[in-house]
Amino acid sequence: MNNLTLRIITAVVGAAVFIGCLFNIYTFLFVFIALALLLHIEYVRLIKPADLKGPYYAAGLSVAFGIMILFLASPRPNFNQPLIAPDTYFDPVRYYLPFLIFLMLPVAFTVAVLSPAKDTIHNAAYQIMGILYIPLGVGTFILEATTTNSVQIWYALGLLFMVWTNDSFAYFSGRLFGKRKLMERISPNKTVEGFIGGVVMTILCAFIFSLFFDEINTVEWLVWGLLVAVVGTIGDLAESLLKRSLQIKDSGSILPGHGGFLDRFDAFLLVAPVSMVYMEILRAIDGLL
Repeated sequence: MNNLTLRIITAVVGAAVFIGCLFNIYTFLFVFIALALLLHIEYVRLIKPADLKGPYYAAGLSVAFGIMILFLASPRPNFNQPLIAPDTYFDPVRYYLPFLIFLMLPVAFTVAVLSPAKDTIHNAAYQIMGILYIPLGVGTFILEATTTNSVQIWYALGLLFMVWTNDSFAYFSGRLFGKRKLMERISPNKTVEGFIGGVVMTILCAFIFSLFFDEINTVEWLVWGLLVAVVGTIGDLAESLLKRSLQIKDSGSILPGHGGFLDRFDAFLLVAPVSMVYMEILRAIDGLL
């Protein structure tokens, strides 16, 4: 079985799992919390913190899941209700999240100072980046995609399908038409033609969703599609840059034809927080009109 066939089979199975979990709030939370755990463990293994393995797992996972708990405990407003509305409810994300993130700084640097291992300051920096990178990515998706007892199907499906569309069509457009390198120093396989193909098809995907879901209008869907394509590409390149700095090819080998979890969710981890900010801007604009 060649790599492309493995890639397609893995993508289809993965898509079925993630789409299937959207129709029940408990399966949704289970799948995406498990995803956050797997991503963070893979990330910590990726940065290889040598003698700091035990402390860094403990510190990193504790803060990561502290952040996830805040997102889970936060109120779920309807789309037309502002996400940040301190006058109407207490929002633990708004009040406690900055303190939890800042707590990671002294924890990471204390472990680095006390350890006899070499390059511990680099490990501290990588660990802090991981706290911002993974829990905030998955946490913002969970917060925006759920109400008190259900999943906002339009948002969850829309974001996931646009990320998948951009990734898939950038890959196939690059293979079929790619000539000019996009960012050769970071990812020699990515091309300008692949990027354009991903952007065009992601915007088309957004338009198709606008025909079935009217929570946001067609123009807002199209702008969201453009954001997903551009930010998703940046997320992909950022993870490639991380792997180059660590001199590795893939973040793992658990997903046949794809590599590791970070290789598949690098775009999602940047798209999710940007999408939440975008939705908040739309709410603010709607409130002014």
